[in-house]
Amino acid sequence: MKTKDIIQSLVGTRKIIVEDIAWESDGKDLVIKVHPTKGEQGRCGRCRQKSPAYDGGRGRRRWRAMDLGSNKVYVEADAPRVRCKDHGVIVAAVPWARHNSRFCMNFEEQIAWMVDNTSRSATSELMRVEWHTVDDIYGRVSRNPTKASAQTGA
Repeated sequence: MKTKDIIQSLVGTRKIIVEDIAWESDGKDLVIKVHPTKGEQGRCGRCRQKSPAYDGGRGRRRWRAMDLGSNKVYVEADAPRVRCKDHGVIVAAVPWARHNSRFCMNFEEQIAWMVDNTSRSATSELMRVEWHTVDDIYGRVSRNPTKASAQTGA
């Protein structure tokens, strides 16, 4: 298996270009620096329609991805803003996360599946997030499921 395939599995999409992979200074967190493929760039964060660029936003952001063993994994990318004809100036969509989320979609879907099959406290402990974050994620996933989770019922 290629490194690219492993990274795409951790991030949850093939619609990324990997720029760099680095361990944080403490050696516990893996940071994958990416950007969306050309076809995924410049889309409204809400409706995902192509929209003209507005500005660079507030710089780079990080989204939590699936862990790699005992190490937390983060996806880091620029978060520019676009001017959507329906939603105005808004942060551009990224193919790995829902709008207004700090987590990759596959991470959120794993949490939603776990909540459906176990307790929130067990989910919180295993996924290493606060219990109220589990509730927020579960609500977001149930309001805005991806095609894959809608088909599987997750």
